[in-house]
Amino acid sequence: MHRQLARVVLKPVLVLIIVVTSLQAAAVADDTTWFTNQTKLHGNAQYHFKIADRTAWLVVPDKPLNGNPWIWRARFPGFHAEMDVELVKRGFHLGYVDVAGLFGAPTAMDIGDRFYEFMTRERGLAARPVLEGVSRGGLFVYNWAARHPTRVSAIYCDTPVCDFKSWPAGKGDGIGSDSTWQQCLKIYDISEEQALAFKGNPIDHATTIAAAGIPILHIVSENDRVVPPHENTYVLKQRLEQAGGKLELIRVPEGTAKSNGHHFTHPEPERVVAFIAKHGSAAKAAPDADSADVQFGENDWPWWRGPQRNGIASGTKMPPTTWSDSQNIVWERKIPGRSHGAVTVLGDRLFLQVADEQDKSQSVICLDRKSGDVRWTREVYREGFPKKINSKASHASNTIATDGRLLFVNFVNRGAARTSALDLDGKPVWESKITDYIVHQGYGSSPAIYKSLVIVSADTKAKGAIVGLNRADGEEIWRIERPKKPNYSSPVVLKVAGRDQLIMTGCDLVSSIEPLTGKSLWETEGATTECVTTTVTNGQLIYTSGGYPTNHVSAVKADGSGEVVWKNKTRVYVPSMLLKDGLLYAVADAGFAFCWDAATGKEQWKGRLGGTFSASPVMVGDLIYATSESGETFLFKAGPESYELVGKNKLGDEVMATPTICDGRIYMRIARRVGDTREESIVCIGGKPPSVK
Repeated sequence: MHRQLARVVLKPVLVLIIVVTSLQAAAVADDTTWFTNQTKLHGNAQYHFKIADRTAWLVVPDKPLNGNPWIWRARFPGFHAEMDVELVKRGFHLGYVDVAGLFGAPTAMDIGDRFYEFMTRERGLAARPVLEGVSRGGLFVYNWAARHPTRVSAIYCDTPVCDFKSWPAGKGDGIGSDSTWQQCLKIYDISEEQALAFKGNPIDHATTIAAAGIPILHIVSENDRVVPPHENTYVLKQRLEQAGGKLELIRVPEGTAKSNGHHFTHPEPERVVAFIAKHGSAAKAAPDADSADVQFGENDWPWWRGPQRNGIASGTKMPPTTWSDSQNIVWERKIPGRSHGAVTVLGDRLFLQVADEQDKSQSVICLDRKSGDVRWTREVYREGFPKKINSKASHASNTIATDGRLLFVNFVNRGAARTSALDLDGKPVWESKITDYIVHQGYGSSPAIYKSLVIVSADTKAKGAIVGLNRADGEEIWRIERPKKPNYSSPVVLKVAGRDQLIMTGCDLVSSIEPLTGKSLWETEGATTECVTTTVTNGQLIYTSGGYPTNHVSAVKADGSGEVVWKNKTRVYVPSMLLKDGLLYAVADAGFAFCWDAATGKEQWKGRLGGTFSASPVMVGDLIYATSESGETFLFKAGPESYELVGKNKLGDEVMATPTICDGRIYMRIARRVGDTREESIVCIGGKPPSVK
């Protein structure tokens, strides 16, 4: 038996949080391995270091506020610094990384991401800093906030550039700078014609910023000829207000002639201090270990594999057993892109991930459960797609999880697996990076909810991780490092061997973890390297299956002994299995259905379905619904005697996603071929209206 010691980082909660944060400044001084030299700034310790070969520093207050709030200065950190001096005295940390000459371009964003990860993960600062931008620093501040709207507590900007066509291009009333404009074009790697049509300036992010509800304060000079406010701040303000947002404004009648109106004595530093103190210093509460306020009904499908996490539909209503393009179709709704995640159902709404290759966007869509009408669409990411994935994969192959208040969604973007939380109206709440991610085939791990946590995972050649995040704010509670191997299974919490266990299969291991703390309970061999399926249990054994490099189905004791009770060489690689009444059911990728005795592994029967399968089967009553990649759904009886096909129905030309079945209806994600075009739809199959509360 092989056992691997996993490194678990458990973050302090409840009674320890105040003590730990109050000692953090002293800990920084004691640890001398992360900075190159130490100086003083405004009388406080300033630690210098490098991020991506760029100068960076951190000023640590004598008495940090609870939660370690911080201010992130973008450009010109010595200009109008009187507010920062006061805020450091009040307990704010102050951070800076040099992004000079990058004009808020993607290169600057990537440096900012690394700086943020270092400050929050390594230095323990708050997950949502206040962003401060002076002049051209506005390009960085707003572009980074648009990339990470849930990571920003507030924005304060001083005469900010909000459109590079105004400065440095000088295409409006401003004086511009031709040499700087040429540098800007080079950094963005675009022509002037492309730049004039560019839609990635701060003024173009108003909808995203407004939706995030970020508090904003600007100060401008009315006679500024360098960054004219009517081409920058005023345009942004108007667009924010049109999108439902707000921008507070301090107007200075006249800047100095020497600076072309761009510089002035700050008239209201106290107002800025009050604004930042109000929005940036709220300490986050520690997660409640006993919280279990997950809210959904028996007619909902709140996460991957349904309410019981086992692919078995709740309730007593049976869905139709026959359907076609003209029979038992309640509604059909076209959706953009190519995506393979299942539909999540909550109350009168459906939620799904989408990825659109044409505009390089990853989004969440909410549909009306009764009519299929689109209620809202929230773009989570634009650009940042992996360069290459398996032809059967998509950039949105995960299933959304909901606790009844928030939606939790996983995407791979900009070289990392990330989890985002949205409220039920699509407003971003928080975002957290799981780990750097090197795509091998694709990414398909879906979030799992357990008490106060949402548990997420990503196994990759870049070094995988399983992470427990506080559902409310995305704060990392615990982390387990995984082997540097590709794998695609999702974490699942099961009641097995008398306790709740978080089970992960793959990376040549079967791993059991205490879900609330991240403590390793046991780990053993019993799975192959690459698994896609999510395990099921009979209460004593857990069942694993995989397809590379070896095919297998196995039963492993969940008591920590590591005993593999039985094993066979069936290739059940992608579709997850079902277990009921002592029988284990599987649909092999190659189109065969199997039934085994769950205790012994004895084959009860085997039946040929035909076709190739990626979607997992779903059980309703004593019927199993299994949908092939060509859109054929096979209905067969669950039972020990023999394979008994009850029906077969075809819809669409391709189905990769697992159907969602609840309250007598089937929500199927299909694709149709219209000439050379592939079009995806969500189809509602059913008879009577659902029991939506």
